[in-house]
Amino acid sequence: MRRKCAVEIDKVINQKLTIFSFTQGCETNPMKIFRRLLLTAAFAGLIAILIPVFTDRRDYAADVDRYENNPTLDNAVIMMQEHEKNRRLAFLTRLGAGTVLFVVLNLGWMLATLRPAPSGSSDNLDV
Repeated sequence: MRRKCAVEIDKVINQKLTIFSFTQGCETNPMKIFRRLLLTAAFAGLIAILIPVFTDRRDYAADVDRYENNPTLDNAVIMMQEHEKNRRLAFLTRLGAGTVLFVVLNLGWMLATLRPAPSGSSDNLDV
């Protein structure tokens, strides 16, 4: 009796493992994986570029005011250096946003393709 119960438990466990197997919908073709990564990278890059980045830095605002009050070559050089810092910060913000979007898109795609099979479905459709 005990052995019969153990065999039935093993069958149930194996059946549940095949229902929730993570290799069921997993993409193993390297070209499909490459296309997915390329597509999500393009979407993430496009969205990251289209998002406007606003950097409000007191140093830059003070340098712009200083240049407007006294437009000398020294003030122009300092203002351009601060402008480059702002552009660098905007680039890093877009890069970070694109990276986060890339990871989120890939996780979503992976979870969408790794759905477990419904419990009532079977491969044999004989009635």
